[in-house]
Amino acid sequence: MNILETAGANSLLSLPIIFIGAKSMNNIFYVYVYLDPRKPGKYQYGEYQFDYEPFYVGKGFGCRYKEHLHKNRGNCNNKYLKNKIQKIQREIDDNPIIVKQDDNLSEKSAFGLEVGIIDIIGRKDLGFGPLLNMTDGGEGCYNPPASVVRKGVETKRKNGSYVFSNGHRKKISESVKLCWGKSEYSGKIAKEWIITTPDNENLEIVNLHKFCRENGLSSGTMCDVAKGIHQQHKGWRCSYKNK
Repeated sequence: MNILETAGANSLLSLPIIFIGAKSMNNIFYVYVYLDPRKPGKYQYGEYQFDYEPFYVGKGFGCRYKEHLHKNRGNCNNKYLKNKIQKIQREIDDNPIIVKQDDNLSEKSAFGLEVGIIDIIGRKDLGFGPLLNMTDGGEGCYNPPASVVRKGVETKRKNGSYVFSNGHRKKISESVKLCWGKSEYSGKIAKEWIITTPDNENLEIVNLHKFCRENGLSSGTMCDVAKGIHQQHKGWRCSYKNK
């Protein structure tokens, strides 16, 4: 996890630029997380841990991660995100902390990772977590309507959020599984993986994201290797232990 922006660099013009380098033009995407510097602590969500409370997850390339910091750019339709960022900037005269969860991803892998992280942390409007995302992320994933209340499916609260029935939450879960491309996606429970090193040594691991960060690998690309999309990544191979 790479920190893109930290409290203490309050000039929007001085924000760092992500260096893509000579990577494949198909693997230019990344997934980023906004953190609230006013709320330090240990925030654990499955295999993801943050030192500050997360409040937004996004996907993009180039300088997409900092567009939300500008008043007239970024996700202007998300008034809750816009208000949160402006409140942080007013109160501490600084920007939110932004971390890059993974990079050098294909767009499909970035969509999948974005959906998975949002699902694990949870959306505030649905009463499941602190995230201000108004959709489940990804491409074509379920996005609950803001004005329609369907009897037997969801109940609208006074604050405008929705509480879903168990049956409908199952449908949302199935949508997340499809976005990940694996029907056995288990939400907050990490998979077990078999990693083959460039020296043909087999390793059994649980936390793929942490392993990849420590070894200079892209977890998204390693997932693609496990799915058979790629044969190897920097000489490393990956497969599911219980396929």
